[in-house]
Amino acid sequence: YVIYLSSDYVFNGLDGNYSSNQDQSPDTNYGYSKVMAEKWLLNEYLGKNIVLRVSAICSDNSSFIKYLLGESEKENSFIDVADNSFFSPTSINLLIECLNYLIEEKVQGIHHLSGPRISRANFAKTVMELYGKKANFKNKDYKLINTLLRPDLSLTNTFLEKNQDSDEAFFKLLNR
Repeated sequence: YVIYLSSDYVFNGLDGNYSSNQDQSPDTNYGYSKVMAEKWLLNEYLGKNIVLRVSAICSDNSSFIKYLLGESEKENSFIDVADNSFFSPTSINLLIECLNYLIEEKVQGIHHLSGPRISRANFAKTVMELYGKKANFKNKDYKLINTLLRPDLSLTNTFLEKNQDSDEAFFKLLNR
């Protein structure tokens, strides 16, 4: 039984809310390599595998969270955030719980694991609230912040839809 951690980058990030049965549409070399690995695994280990596409794994040690917290310490600084770019960040705690579940249940096929769909700007504001920090934000077009950002790279979560409220579970696990 093989668990393969894939990525939301198997999609181009133009439409969002990607489901696990949707056709891949990568537009980066990283995304193409993930699609090729998924196909190989599904053929090579037929009936003994799961492809788990995970979106934006985050923890206290995530570079974006560290960046936000560091910027919040600077006086009169403004943090550029994209309110026109969406994704579905995944708590590392949620990933660990899901992996334990997958190992026990031997789930098969292609599945998505992610937190709720949220704009990058709202995610930044939520992170600051969770850590009790204050910050000044400046909304900017996602293309001006980072060329790798996409309009909407969010995934539809296979597991939380069935088991619990995804927003509540995500923010609870992020705050552990």
